[in-house]
Amino acid sequence: MSLLSNLIGKNQFRKLSFSTEKPSFSPNFSFQGKIKINEWKKRSYSTEVKVPIESIKQLRQRTLAGYSDCKAALVAEQNDLEKAVEWLKKKGSLKAAKKADRVAADGILGLITNKERTKGVITELNCETDFVSRGERFSKLSSEITEAALLLNEEGKQVGTPNNTLDQLTQYNSSSFSVADSITDVITKLGENVKLRRSFSLSTDPQKGVIGSYVHRVQEFNSPAKLGKIASLIAVEFEGDQKHRENVIQLSNKLATHVVGFNPQFLHSKDITEKDFSAFEAAFNKEQQDKLADKNKKFNKQRVIEDVVLLEQEFSLFGSKKVKDVLAEESKKLGGNISITSFIKVTCGEGIEKKEEDFAKEVEKMIQ
Repeated sequence: MSLLSNLIGKNQFRKLSFSTEKPSFSPNFSFQGKIKINEWKKRSYSTEVKVPIESIKQLRQRTLAGYSDCKAALVAEQNDLEKAVEWLKKKGSLKAAKKADRVAADGILGLITNKERTKGVITELNCETDFVSRGERFSKLSSEITEAALLLNEEGKQVGTPNNTLDQLTQYNSSSFSVADSITDVITKLGENVKLRRSFSLSTDPQKGVIGSYVHRVQEFNSPAKLGKIASLIAVEFEGDQKHRENVIQLSNKLATHVVGFNPQFLHSKDITEKDFSAFEAAFNKEQQDKLADKNKKFNKQRVIEDVVLLEQEFSLFGSKKVKDVLAEESKKLGGNISITSFIKVTCGEGIEKKEEDFAKEVEKMIQ
């Protein structure tokens, strides 16, 4: 028995001595050991640039970019603040380019006149949603662009009608504000496509003219420019004593309000061509095809004139009097002829085809 016991003992010894199985260390010991080794390696061999919190704070104050973007920019540029700013601009340009094809049918209008009330401009800045258009950052951009348009206009540069030229406005770059860079910056931060779509300007004789203005659906924002969804400018001349200039300005503002409410398309009846009348008649005939239309009603050119010509329209703020009659009365009252030379009405988003989306189908696509 002792010999057998000795043999068994030797076999067990051999098994323990020459086993190829991995020793069974405690899982906790193994895990903690790996963590410590990794931490030691990271401390010893890490090449990642250390970014001071103060540098991130400074970059955020300058660019308003997010924390992670600022840190990534500083890491990429070895904590060089100026290069980090350029890095963020390039990143913003790439983001803007990706969003350029998206429809921007919402937005806001900016309107401003100079102190003398002899020049006025309207700009249209578009975005994708009403939510963004009402935000402070978007409103600030619209206001700044509108102010830049007025400055250019006062310098005699073309920023609007008759050719709706945007080149000089989009290239505007002062020591404190750049139109192109600011649009790119807002696209980056808000995540929507933003476009400067249109700009209009109106000027009048500084000796005897004034510019009336009105903005409808006003968006409250503390800035020199007024913001809203519908805007109008109207040029009025007064050939009398300029001590009544303030009265003429008040009248011109009422006229601008009327333009927004009644949507005239012409100033004088002589401005309507036969081609225009044909288009109005075609529209009338199309309406007559409706089952509920009055079949006894006939197309009437005089009725068209009263509907679309500013001077022939009833001036709502003066009862049933026509605009031309009110001008005649005010001219007599102030001792000098008052006349309208031109006007502009702009509605935000007009003419842009909005993409209709089926919400249920969009959700269905997402879960497939």
